[in-house]
Formats: sequence, C-alpha cells, structure tokens
Amino acid sequence: TSAGGGGVRGGLYTQTLQCLCSEGGVPASTFAPLLQRLCCHDHEAVPCDVFRYGVLTCAVFSDYIRQAQRLYAEVCCPAEGIASRRLCLNVLGTLKEALETSQGCDANYCVNANTKANTSLEANLKAIRYLQASAKISPLRLAQTMAGAQTLGPGGDMDAKEFEDAAAELFIARVKFVS
Repeated sequence: TSAGGGGVRGGLYTQTLQCLCSEGGVPASTFAPLLQRLCCHDHEAVPCDVFRYGVLTCAVFSDYIRQAQRLYAEVCCPAEGIASRRLCLNVLGTLKEALETSQGCDANYCVNANTKANTSLEANLKAIRYLQASAKISPLRLAQTMAGAQTLGPGGDMDAKEFEDAAAELFIARVKFVS
C-alpha cells in the first residue's frame, strides 16, 4: 500500500485488471490495448480512486465486448459463420454513436474544476454512461441498422474477431490513460 492515502501496488492492480477482463471471457488480444491505458508499473503505488476507475472500466469493457459478440451473432449468417461487412460497419456505426452520446456530462453531476476532483464519482458516472450506451443497442435499433445496411456500401465479409476488435477500439479510444 502507499503511504498515507492507501492503495495497492501496481503489480497487484495490473493482475486484478487482467483477471477481470479474462474472467469476463474477453480474449487477451482484445483487452491488451485497454490494459496499456490503465496499467501502472509494478513498483508504483496505485491510489484507491485509480484502482476503482480501472476495475470499473474493465468490468464495463467486459460487458460491452460480450454485448458486441452477441450483436455479431445476431447479424452473422449462421450457415457461414460470417457477416456482411456492410452490415457490420453499420452496427459499429451505431455502437460508435451510442458511445459518443454517452460521453456527454450531466450538468447535475459534473465536478467543478475549482474544487478537488472526485474521481470516484467521475468513475461511477463514466461506468453508468457506458452501460447506458450499451443498452441503446436494442433489438429495434439493430433491425433499423440491418434495414439500412441494404443500401450501398463496402462489400465483402467481416469475421467475428475483426468485428470484436473494431468494437473494442471504439470503447478504448474513450478511456483515459492512467499515468
């Protein structure tokens, strides 16, 4: 633990994040870029608020990736096990839109820049916004996206791993680096 403020060592923090992601069924190749943003050096002391932010982010990321995997399963052709690139890009566009909407800050919960930042509250709000964003991908929205995919766009197919990686990139791009 760190002197004074409490916390854990960087090595334990990193192991915890790895366990959260792998226990959630997310492949290591998918969560590795997320851990690059969240990890600390083994010898560093990780304050409790940073630990909480990392844990919440990994838990939400695991849920988000499972939902992305289910979305892919809904749009892929069962006989072939692959999906139309055009359709996948439309679904990814919907995911991106949901994530972008979720990044807005509710005026009632924003931390005043002139006061000490409450990173725990901020982490909770961020986790809630990400969960709300993933909930926006409803069966109705998916049906609308599938109907929209009938228009012109790139042809070919997209496999499940490519779709998962693209969905992960959309999420990870919104995660702050821990330094």
